[in-house]
Amino acid sequence: MGHPDKANATFNESPEHVVHVDAATRSTLEILKSDDVAALHHRFRDGIAILGAERAWFTSVFCCNDGFETLCMQSACDANWPRRYIDEQLYRSDPWVSYARWHMEPLLASRLTGLTENQLRTRQLAAAAGFVSCALMPAHIDLGAAHFGLLVLGHSQPGFFEDSDFALLRIRGRSLAIELHGWWVAHRRREKLAAVRLTDDDLVLLELHVNGRNSDEIADALKVTRQSINSRFQRLNRRLHVPNRRAAAQLAMECGLIQGEHNATNVGAPFNTSVLPMIR
Repeated sequence: MGHPDKANATFNESPEHVVHVDAATRSTLEILKSDDVAALHHRFRDGIAILGAERAWFTSVFCCNDGFETLCMQSACDANWPRRYIDEQLYRSDPWVSYARWHMEPLLASRLTGLTENQLRTRQLAAAAGFVSCALMPAHIDLGAAHFGLLVLGHSQPGFFEDSDFALLRIRGRSLAIELHGWWVAHRRREKLAAVRLTDDDLVLLELHVNGRNSDEIADALKVTRQSINSRFQRLNRRLHVPNRRAAAQLAMECGLIQGEHNATNVGAPFNTSVLPMIR
């Protein structure tokens, strides 16, 4: 084990690093306090400025059977870029998104090789929009899960991030990306639940399931048939766009609508929606 003083040597040698790390940490923690998209965006811009980026975008992605769809795109750059990214469905040929889907490690975009012709075109369009030097910050709940996020930090100066202290940047950037991803996942789930308008009967059904009751036991408790309970769960799953009752219960628990003695299995983000850009 190394000496404690040596472990902190990188930060102690430069007071500026200490100030920036503290500011980055505070900025990341502020994400959790954002009540709406406008507040989140303000803190998003503060966060990327502290990281030294001229511009950035964050994309939250849901994977489905035939590929993936963008749930939201939050940007701090020329508005023409995110509009084009969405309108031309560039996320489908974005090599950075492809990397983020299967990797957790932050990466300098310049280190990605073996790109296809379409991927090279997307990369060139991003560079024309000012994303010449880029740092990629993937964000996952679980690696390989259906829902993941990507924070792209950009600068118009070639080699800007390559010449910086990437070891420090990856820690600060990853923290920001993870908090942004968590915020958008929770926000999207709350929106879905609000649109579905779960009834008190729905919540009772889900809470009984979370507390370990099977269909027969729930039927006995509610004085109905087992077939009726199964039918109600099937309708509820369709309304919530989830594969099963465990996913429905997990969703309700994560949004604070029900509590239970047992935690439902985390099945990842269940929503299969169309492109929903969030451009500010």
